[in-house]
Amino acid sequence: MVRFRRFAEGLEWIGLIGLMLMLLFTLVDVIGSTVFNKPLRGSIEWVGFIQIIAIGGVVAIDLYEDRHIAIEFLTMNLSGLPLKIILKFVSIVGVVFFAALCWQSITYGLSLQQSGEVSSTAHLPLYPFAYFLALIAVSAVLYYVAELLPARHIQSKERSTEYESG
Repeated sequence: MVRFRRFAEGLEWIGLIGLMLMLLFTLVDVIGSTVFNKPLRGSIEWVGFIQIIAIGGVVAIDLYEDRHIAIEFLTMNLSGLPLKIILKFVSIVGVVFFAALCWQSITYGLSLQQSGEVSSTAHLPLYPFAYFLALIAVSAVLYYVAELLPARHIQSKERSTEYESG
């Protein structure tokens, strides 16, 4: 569990670097276009692709830190077995969804790599972004698998009772 969390924290740092790169590209583009009348070529594409890194990098750590969107009004009055069943069901759905996302991202990345697809202005290869999305999905699958394990479930139950009392 600790290794999975460290992996998620590493991805969070990659996401933060992506956020800073978005800021840098935007800054260089604005200064270049207003001061030197020469905008940064492909900056909109760069920022768009770096958004995948910035947003995707925080998905797993958001799961570990409970910063994701949760529909608590359905479970706030539950405890015991009904709550356990719902938490297990959500974890199973999460594993299935993110495993499918990983599989499809890898398939899409392979097709992009084989075709040599690049972006139109900056001529960036597109396949690394699909592979990064697959990596993000793997981190989410690891989280949900850990949620399904008995030791992690005890922590989830304690956390859910904290929400009920707090």
